Amino acid sequence: MRKLKERFHRKHGIVSCIFSMVLALAMIVTMVPAIGGATTAYAASPTIRLYLDKPSTWNTPVVNVWAPGATVDNHGAGNATITQWSNQEKPKLAYEESSGFYYVDVQSSEWTGFQFVDAGSDEKAAPEIKTEGAAIEQIKTFTSDASIYCLLDGNGNYQWYKDATKKETLIPASVPTECDLTINYKSTLGDDVAAYIYHETNEPAGKWPGQTMTATEGHEGWYTMHLTLDNSTDYTLILNNDGQGKELDKVTLSTKGKAEAEYWFDGSLSETKPADWKYVTTIHYLASGMGSTIYNYMWGADASATGAGVGKEWSKWPGGQIKENADHSGWYDVVYTQDVKQNFSCIFNNNSGTQTDNIDVSVTSTSTELWVTGTQSGGDTTVYKTAPDSWEAPVPDHTFTMYYYNEDLSTDTDMGKVDMWMWNAGLNGSYVFDETEYDAANNVTWFKKTITVAGSNVGKTVGLKARYDITQGWDGGSDTADRSFTISGDENEVLYYVDGSDPVHEKPVIKQTEKRYLVLDYENPGLKEKDITPQFYTWTSGYASVLTNFTYAGGDKWTVTIPAKPSCTKVDFCIALDSTGDPWIKDGGDHSVTFPSDQKVIYASMKAGSEPEIAMPYNVGYEVDAEKQQVSYYYRDDAAFVDGTLKNMTVAVDVNGTEYPMTYNDATKRFEYVKSGLTDGKTHYRYKANGAYVVDAFNSNSEKYNNEDYSYFEYYKLNATVTAEVMNKSFNYNENDVVKFKVEQDSSDAKTLEVASASIDVSSIGGSNAMPIEPELQAVTISATTDTTLGIKTLPITVTDQYGNKFSTTVDVEITDRVKENKKDFDWDEAVVYFMMTDRFFDGNESNNTASGADTYGDNPGLYHGGDFAGVTAKLDYLQDLGVNTIWITPIVENIKGVAVTDEGSKDVPYNAAYHGYWASDFTKLNPTLGTTGEFETMISEAHKRGMRIMVDIVVNHAGYGTESTFADMLRDKSVSEGDIKSWQSGLPDFATENADVRAKLVEWQTAWMMDYGVDYFRVDTVKHVDSTTWAALKNSTTKVNSSFKMIGEYFGAGYASNGSSLGTGQMDADLDFDFNDQATSFVSGNISSVEKFLSARNSALNNTYMTGQFLSSHDEDGFKAALMNGKKYTEDEATSAALVAATLQLTAKGIPVIYYGEEVSEEDAEKFTEEITELYPDVDVDIQFGGQPIYYYVLAVE
Repeated sequence: MRKLKERFHRKHGIVSCIFSMVLALAMIVTMVPAIGGATTAYAASPTIRLYLDKPSTWNTPVVNVWAPGATVDNHGAGNATITQWSNQEKPKLAYEESSGFYYVDVQSSEWTGFQFVDAGSDEKAAPEIKTEGAAIEQIKTFTSDASIYCLLDGNGNYQWYKDATKKETLIPASVPTECDLTINYKSTLGDDVAAYIYHETNEPAGKWPGQTMTATEGHEGWYTMHLTLDNSTDYTLILNNDGQGKELDKVTLSTKGKAEAEYWFDGSLSETKPADWKYVTTIHYLASGMGSTIYNYMWGADASATGAGVGKEWSKWPGGQIKENADHSGWYDVVYTQDVKQNFSCIFNNNSGTQTDNIDVSVTSTSTELWVTGTQSGGDTTVYKTAPDSWEAPVPDHTFTMYYYNEDLSTDTDMGKVDMWMWNAGLNGSYVFDETEYDAANNVTWFKKTITVAGSNVGKTVGLKARYDITQGWDGGSDTADRSFTISGDENEVLYYVDGSDPVHEKPVIKQTEKRYLVLDYENPGLKEKDITPQFYTWTSGYASVLTNFTYAGGDKWTVTIPAKPSCTKVDFCIALDSTGDPWIKDGGDHSVTFPSDQKVIYASMKAGSEPEIAMPYNVGYEVDAEKQQVSYYYRDDAAFVDGTLKNMTVAVDVNGTEYPMTYNDATKRFEYVKSGLTDGKTHYRYKANGAYVVDAFNSNSEKYNNEDYSYFEYYKLNATVTAEVMNKSFNYNENDVVKFKVEQDSSDAKTLEVASASIDVSSIGGSNAMPIEPELQAVTISATTDTTLGIKTLPITVTDQYGNKFSTTVDVEITDRVKENKKDFDWDEAVVYFMMTDRFFDGNESNNTASGADTYGDNPGLYHGGDFAGVTAKLDYLQDLGVNTIWITPIVENIKGVAVTDEGSKDVPYNAAYHGYWASDFTKLNPTLGTTGEFETMISEAHKRGMRIMVDIVVNHAGYGTESTFADMLRDKSVSEGDIKSWQSGLPDFATENADVRAKLVEWQTAWMMDYGVDYFRVDTVKHVDSTTWAALKNSTTKVNSSFKMIGEYFGAGYASNGSSLGTGQMDADLDFDFNDQATSFVSGNISSVEKFLSARNSALNNTYMTGQFLSSHDEDGFKAALMNGKKYTEDEATSAALVAATLQLTAKGIPVIYYGEEVSEEDAEKFTEEITELYPDVDVDIQFGGQPIYYYVLAVE
């Protein structure tokens, strides 16, 4: 076979008919979940033998070790499947006959936790014994091989011991501070009995005669009392007839240091339970809002247990039904009796989706009594040792009515399909609207739903989101954001929920929105002959994302009309040529059509393999041409255009009282009239359409003229001189430069000039012939493409004022040669980016792990894990060996501590610390959990020594939760929600970046990091949610500091063609390519032809000034391999092979490859892949060889 002699040139996007796959063996392909983490190899650690005295009810004990890289040796015992864990296989424990214990050996240098599980259980939840926290910390202290024993202690709990004799616990015993005391007395004093308990002046049972004792159920003549007291001492007990003159001799209660104590007094005091006594546990549950049919599901009790849930444990959810307490309305009781003192667990539920959390019951005496309130969905399951106030006076249930309106849904045809997904305050899941109510004032019919919640939820906040068609789940469409309201508790509480806004208690005035439409003509030769009907799919119109068939229009043409809501500012879409498979076969990637807020109809056209183009000008009423001294009047009736009757209309324009007939222009789809002559002052005009006079719908200026309604505009001839200058007289293609202009107006002008728009012609350096310059800034960042010829270039600048007068100037720049400093130097578009979640990468300094608070660090996925700047520095050589030259780290600034999780998922992740960095509290300080200023500087300098660059993630759009008071004067009104930019995303405080002062402060904060510390690049978060002026200002500011500084933006959903005009406009140097992941999936699925067409178009669009960064995985979604396994049901081997192919495509495609941390694999995986190719295609010549570049370690050539 012909050897590959030339290395790949990703920069130029070379595509060959010979399928040559570059395998970067540093590349990945592990199953990386969203916000996952990489692991590292460590030095050998001691082996710990874990013994387990198997619970009598268990069948097949297995072990699940969480420690990364742990070695588990079960001495050939094999594996067993845990059916409740999606049939996961785990190592069985070996059995040691000499001790009668089960055991397994574990070696790990990064102990985090483990659990023993009964793989042979039929229970709904597999029984387990979990070990984490303090026990793990003790295990970490072992420096040599050791054995520890998990055995039952005297209280029926499993405890870790250092030996089988239970002489010493693994965790040093802490002295309890309280004792749960129970006293049982066989009375010789009659039926009125009290216990007086004291030590010196301390009287925990109250003043004499003390606490009244109650008759003991099941033991005639006995009386019982419960009390929790300070156990720092012993106490004296005097039993008496409730202060009526009789008492027994005082006795001593030995409570010092005890967590629990139970005594029987039958002539003398004893701690020995009488033989006929059993352990009776009574649990009362307040079942507010759960209906009247309540169940208790129990597990873990002794085999002797009796009670409602006994015999129901083995997959017999919901357990046993229990009865309401006769004396306490709303409370339900369950009683369990055991021969031995053994703890157990239970769940109260209504078998209809509402239940408590798991309740771990500690049996402290022969008459344990507990009270439970709350639900799992409400996040408020609470266990009480003494009766709460609601035991005597339960809070009544509360009922409220929710009305919902969506102008696009019908109560006639959509009833039964529309629901609210609700969470918090005892609500969890789908609530389907089942009634309607006509509203005469608004002339609309509301969907209606009446909901009852526990009274304890009054005052709590409910989260909700309307769904439009539950037969399709979330795919049927939903409200554009999560909504919320607070339950007021008012009698006959009513809420009104208008789609697109939060529910309110006062009925709103409903205003019907005017319909807006995108009309798209699509041309694709051969589709009709192939019997293919293309389909349109958008996710930004404001309506449900559904596939819409094009209508055949003859020849090779198709057309589709798509409605859009007023909030829609652009329509992002794709065209599916085959939507039956996964992934779809599409025409290219994602596309986009801008939809200005003042437009009602956008007409665009698109040819196969190309991008959409606006097919008719935006609808405006007039246009002033100051140079030609003329005014063009335009008229288009949008509704008539949509229904096809526009050209049949008769239209004239009335200018200052004189009518002029307008002519229909089929190319521009409007009526037009050009009137020569411009005079200073007002010009009044109106239209006459089919005999009716109307004002200009696109001009807010109107007034009476000749006693009739007219629109008007003002014109004044202004005189001004424009000058321009560049920051640097010369620059090369890897640098940027800043051009700014200045306007000096003639003092004789009657009106003050305002810059309405400005542009610069940068076509001579590879850009647009009319690159916009933000009027507020009067400056813009420019760049040159690699193929720009060297020398001086003259760049024309045009400035337009508020009246349409145009002023011009030019500026000269010199394009110089790019000379690299050394072999390690690289161009911006040669970057190979390694993206890490800094906190999850590597812990280089354990001393800062709790810098944000002790409760923010730990093993839970929601907490800090210890990664830091020092950890990045420690791994620079490793990263350099991978071949990456740019390290993207998550935001570095100080963040809020975190937020408590109150909705679904709170059980697994009760607290979300701000470990990711996207919830800033101070943009001027480093996050102390990531390290010090010195460690940050060291990381950057050490990277620079290796020829590597640091890319820092920044957030300009918002601050962290709860910072409203900190940034009060910089935030926009939360109640205002207007499109992508002017709204709070996910409830995060949103900066009013369109305010010049706010913008300046944000730009100052971000620029300081790259200016003071030498940061090389920014990755910019949430680009689509910030105005273009702010991005241009930030780009100008950073360029002034470092002309080689670059920014890559996260414009969610963007691709090379659809990026919100953030590329090539002086804002971003690159955007992350969200199209590429879909194309890689399509590629590995065999859709080679469609991907080839996409890449060809993408290659034509990209250059060093207009780049995209292609990624397969990120912190916002599951990894590429995981997606194949979960979504397409690939086996792990199939997914691994496919992911290697995708990685090859990623590395060889034009653009900047962004590798997500944790995607590294070994050389063995590449060799295995080579063998698989050879096995599948025995006649194919396969060779693997050195690739010639660090990132291309080996080239797999298949010919």
